[in-house]
Amino acid sequence: MSYIIKMALDIKARFNPPAHMSSPIEAYCAIGTVAKALGLPCPQRKDTLFEIINEMDSVMKREFLDTFEKVREEFRKVFKELFNGGSADLKLTDKENVLETGIDIMASPPGKTLKSITLLSGGEMTLTAISLIFAILNIKNVPFCIFDEVEAALDEANVDNFGHYLDHYKDRTQFLIITHKKKTMEYADTLYGITMQESGVSKLVSVRLSDIDK
Repeated sequence: MSYIIKMALDIKARFNPPAHMSSPIEAYCAIGTVAKALGLPCPQRKDTLFEIINEMDSVMKREFLDTFEKVREEFRKVFKELFNGGSADLKLTDKENVLETGIDIMASPPGKTLKSITLLSGGEMTLTAISLIFAILNIKNVPFCIFDEVEAALDEANVDNFGHYLDHYKDRTQFLIITHKKKTMEYADTLYGITMQESGVSKLVSVRLSDIDK
């Protein structure tokens, strides 16, 4: 949906048909594609084209605000679970212009006041960002997700919280995590390592932890 919204905004911003085009439909047939994706009728005349653009705005605003509120609610819940307390929130920077607004991430780790994510420490900023990712996954599940040293700035206790929360998704999402943290590895089903026993020759080594437990 976000890709469709961006496409629609780009098309709308450039809506000024070249003089040699006999119809704006010829110049901007892509609007029909976007309209179809949003469940709207395909424009046939210039006047209906503008009507479709206005309706697309309404649909995009509604879809964005609906998704925003869902993610916002989940973000608050996940943040408390990962931080063992505290509070967090998402705020629109321009409520009057929803389609072009930014989003401020506010966070208050336990014992601290609510402030922008940019004012947090490296570890707090990382765990807040992870909380937002998990919140989005709770709204829109994906079958596969890659984390590249996402928990590198976390201390041992928060790495443990991160690994524990990953267990929530075991039955619906497969995670590929690149990490150097031993605590994160403890939550993996299978480990893959790259060794270099000979100079310039890499070798892949894998271990299935479930087999070791047996």
